[in-house]
Amino acid sequence: MTARRTLKFDTETQTISLIGDNFQTVSRVGDNFGELERKWPNGAVASDGAVYCLPATTYQVLRIDPFQEEFATKLKADMEEHPEVLGFLFETNKFGKTLYESVITKDRKAKVFRVIDSCIPASLVLGGIEIEAFIVAASCKNNDVDVINHLLRRDLDLSALASWSIANPHSSINR
Repeated sequence: MTARRTLKFDTETQTISLIGDNFQTVSRVGDNFGELERKWPNGAVASDGAVYCLPATTYQVLRIDPFQEEFATKLKADMEEHPEVLGFLFETNKFGKTLYESVITKDRKAKVFRVIDSCIPASLVLGGIEIEAFIVAASCKNNDVDVINHLLRRDLDLSALASWSIANPHSSINR
């Protein structure tokens, strides 16, 4: 299997990085990728949300996906370190927004939930106890109901509920 990497150019810091598949290097403009002048003179946003730049003085197309690779890479790494808060998905940044709020848009919602599905397991073991991911999300400060609802619907296992209602015939579920 070939490693999938994306070249990312950050206009704010003027750095270039390769991201994806646990591979990340950052350089100042011109360090590793040659002179950028007229290398990829223009680009267009495609339906997948990435910017594709056609080459002028190189042989490779530049694909800039400001969302998918960076968000997935960050969430995976943060989930490994801090599963108890779902990888800081709901922690506010210096601009007062959570990671979830900064990546979610109406047209990007399906992509965001695909990344969440790939990075957040159905349940987490915290302190030796297995806890459903939607319960952890509900306990996070600044949580978002959409994420909790998505995790709840994704993780819903009715077999435990069914066996509970059979064992408790007077429960309101049987009525």
